[in-house]
Amino acid sequence: MRRFEEIPGFPDYMLNMDGLVLLKRDYEEGNFNFLKAYKCNVTQKLKVTLKKDKDGKKIKSTAYLHTLVGRTFLPVFSPKGKKVWHVNRDIYDNRVENLKWVPLKGKQEFNYAPEKYVKNNRLYLPIPKLPFLSINSKGDVLSFKSGNPKPIKQRLNGKISFFDTEDYEGKRHTVYPHVIIKELFGKKKPEKETESL
Repeated sequence: MRRFEEIPGFPDYMLNMDGLVLLKRDYEEGNFNFLKAYKCNVTQKLKVTLKKDKDGKKIKSTAYLHTLVGRTFLPVFSPKGKKVWHVNRDIYDNRVENLKWVPLKGKQEFNYAPEKYVKNNRLYLPIPKLPFLSINSKGDVLSFKSGNPKPIKQRLNGKISFFDTEDYEGKRHTVYPHVIIKELFGKKKPEKETESL
């Protein structure tokens, strides 16, 4: 079993160099009941839900596993403007040897949606400002972040569908497909027919 360290900002948890997380009390008692990681709906990268004290209450917080490994075992003077990158491009390989800090902006390999993509006889077009996403006229959205198209799960607020996503710079966005559909697939006004002389 590889070395464990306390996770910065989460004193109740321990993390090892392979990206395995467990409660500190379990670690101290020799019970290796690792927390279950789950895939993010948008990026497909692995996340875990942790709890930390805030004003005397335990608050739930989700974090990317690779970022926790980077913050724990690859400390940098300031993580601002940087993110943890998978060296071999395998987003499920969260061993410390496969991770490094890189600038948010710079030469990195990003995947973008094609200008036009057809699936099940439906045309998908890239979403402006979020070019790794593609949408069809029905409101179905595909993510090309991993290189292969993957459907995005949407939530409902009343009758309105929406989803949250993160761009390549780490900024969060809430996307309302009905607004994008109007922009990309809005009905054009029919041109007036001119009488031929």
